[in-house]
Amino acid sequence: MRVGFGTDVAPHNLIEEMRTALILARNAARDLAAATTKGIFHAAMVGGAEALGPNDLAGYRSGQRRASCWLICTAR
Repeated sequence: MRVGFGTDVAPHNLIEEMRTALILARNAARDLAAATTKGIFHAAMVGGAEALGPNDLAGYRSGQRRASCWLICTAR
């Protein structure tokens, strides 16, 4: 089963959706190890592309991995 997710709310906040998915998965399983940050990132990035179709993975499969997620720390 392919797992991918995104957000359609305004403003878009995929990072918060990823955090919520991690908390809910761990809570549902009653196990802190049930979901990992790596698994959540995979579902959001690669899983999302796989869910949309094989054409969206062309760059990923050919080794031309491009950033599909940027994390910016605004704290000073």
